[in-house]
Amino acid sequence: MAIAILGNSGTQVNGSGDVSLLKPNDGAGGSLLSTDHMLAILWATPTSVPSGWQLVNSSNSLFMYEAFVSEAGAGPYVWGNSSSSHVAALGSYRGVDLLNPIDAQGADYTSSASDNIYPAPTVDPTVINTLIVGAFGGGGGGISGTTTWTVATGMTLQHERTMGGTAPKAILLATEPRAVDTGTGTRQSSTSNNAAQRGAFLVALRPAIELGEPHSAGILQAA
Repeated sequence: MAIAILGNSGTQVNGSGDVSLLKPNDGAGGSLLSTDHMLAILWATPTSVPSGWQLVNSSNSLFMYEAFVSEAGAGPYVWGNSSSSHVAALGSYRGVDLLNPIDAQGADYTSSASDNIYPAPTVDPTVINTLIVGAFGGGGGGISGTTTWTVATGMTLQHERTMGGTAPKAILLATEPRAVDTGTGTRQSSTSNNAAQRGAFLVALRPAIELGEPHSAGILQAA
């Protein structure tokens, strides 16, 4: 069963305060189901995590968290934050394995980037029909409110945020359905301006398997 890409939400605050993300709709104006999955990415300094959310990966200022709607509730989802500003985005997905949502992941980060390239390292899905989700983020340098993103080849934009000010930041959330269980290769997004710091994550979301459906691996779940 293919994973469906649903809605998204985001926030940016040029000042101190918590990171608050709203629960998105299902992409068609309806509500998410309890079994729908969410990924949140933050360029911030989290000091607390909302109930039901689990850390997937972190590299200095870039963080990724995941939760099912049944665990996280109705929102808004609020992270404590000690940084002077923040940007964040949230994506939602349907048909993700309830027991093992993250099939594979990879991360890259540098605190002395001085460039505009954000290479997310290859991930190797262990099953077919995963959804590859890329999180890209940068801060400082030439990043501004007018900075634009170029999405990695093969991926589709889900949400982007750029913010200027004294601590400029930019993040991008992108997706790529992947039918095969082979390595993705590097996925490289870029910004129109150089960043002083930058990070990138790739994760492969594992699909829920309907009873009787053939698969190279995975947990069987009733439809």
